[in-house]
Amino acid sequence: MDKKRRTGTARFNIGIASIICIFAVLGLTIFAVLSVSTASAEAKLADKYAASVTDYYAADRRCSDIACRFGALWESGADAQALRALAQELDASFESDGTEAQISYSVPIDGTQNLSVTLRLGASFRIERWQTENAGEWLPDTELNLWDGT
Repeated sequence: MDKKRRTGTARFNIGIASIICIFAVLGLTIFAVLSVSTASAEAKLADKYAASVTDYYAADRRCSDIACRFGALWESGADAQALRALAQELDASFESDGTEAQISYSVPIDGTQNLSVTLRLGASFRIERWQTENAGEWLPDTELNLWDGT
């Protein structure tokens, strides 16, 4: 009788240890997938940041070169006409009150930002402004979608 019971139907003996092992493997698989997707997102973010830093320093270098050209011309004792001619050549704005000249120019960093510089040339050479600015126009969201109770 005992032999008959053993050979009759096959039974699976899944113990609590097997169930815990299955859930552990499942949990580790989910965490591995989440880790890979997070690492991928962080790599894309790092690439974007590296590109933005590279673009900024390229624009900074261009602004610095322009400022050096104005500085060299100012040090040589050039008059306002020579400074105005260089400003027109470099697409910069030039204003002079006779004793001081103010030169402003902007270099694009990317599609959304510009690096704006203002130089003041008079008794000394001063950098008045060297900052990033938004290139686009800011459009506020004026629409309020409020629930009317219906």
